[in-house]
Amino acid sequence: MGLVQRANDPQWPSFFIGLPNGIQYGNFAVNPVNGDQVMISSAAGRIFGTTNQGQFWLSIGEPGSLDGSYAPALTFGAPTRPPPAASAT
Repeated sequence: MGLVQRANDPQWPSFFIGLPNGIQYGNFAVNPVNGDQVMISSAAGRIFGTTNQGQFWLSIGEPGSLDGSYAPALTFGAPTRPPPAASAT
């Protein structure tokens, strides 16, 4: 739900498309801290995210807000850690 936005959606080519440097469409990132969260980029340069293992997808980056190209390297940031406790000396 939400990933394919219309019939024969051109942002998800059904045939192999190679990009420069051997990059292929379909790379995705899984959050190593929470495996329910996944991100993927479409050929249109839109970035989608899910928080429920792909049952429902939302656009989290629109081509007009980004540069409109496929994003082959998506990643989740490191979790926030509390500052270290002050040492008593």
